[in-house]
Formats: sequence, C-alpha cells, structure tokens
Amino acid sequence: MIKDFRTVAGNWMSTNSVPGIVVGLSIKGKTVFTEGFGYTDIENDVKTDESSVWRLASISKPLTSALVGLLIDKGKIDLNKSIHEYLPKSLYPNKSFNGKPEDITVRQVLSHTAGLHMSVNQDFYSF
Repeated sequence: MIKDFRTVAGNWMSTNSVPGIVVGLSIKGKTVFTEGFGYTDIENDVKTDESSVWRLASISKPLTSALVGLLIDKGKIDLNKSIHEYLPKSLYPNKSFNGKPEDITVRQVLSHTAGLHMSVNQDFYSF
C-alpha cells in the first residue's frame, strides 16, 4: 500500500509540475500514513517531510466553510458565539476598538470582518 502511495504521489507531482506535497491517510480518525515527497524549497534544496508547511491562501476557504457547515449541522459550533468559546485567548487575545473591548464572533472570522491577521509562520506575501 505504501509503495502505491509513493508511486501515485510521484506520478501526480510529475504530471502537474508540483515540486513537493505531503500525503496523509487516516482510517477512523487514526493516522496510518504520512509522508512528504519532493521539495518544499527548490532553490535552497529543502526536501519536503511530513511536517512541511505551505501557504495555502484562498484554497482553504471552501474546505473551511464545508467543515464549519458540518459542525453547525451537528450543533457543535454557533456562528454568533465568541471565538473564545472555541479557541484559547493565548491564540487570539481580546481585541479593543476605540478603547472598548470587542468580542469577535465565529461569523465575523468566516466573513473576514473580524480584523484578524495572525499567523504562526512569517508571512512573506503581506503588503
């Protein structure tokens, strides 16, 4: 099975001119396979491994929306609740506007009206 993943990944990368990918497989919530293929940084000869990180930009928006929709259907998330119901304040500290504390809702984050721009990785593409 692992050999097949390596072959498929290599063929897909070659066909689509992709320098590197990370492939993972989970069965019933348990990760059974994770491996990086190719290069994360071609110019500096940095090989891809299972912990490689790439900037995804807008590719993740439809996936996030679909996942949040499922969570809403299951009653596990409420768009009108504070993000601090789901995320620690150490990740997203309280914000204030004009000296008044502001509560940020999940809806605001999803609609890009929360005023957040935070990343654990340096963002080289910000203007």
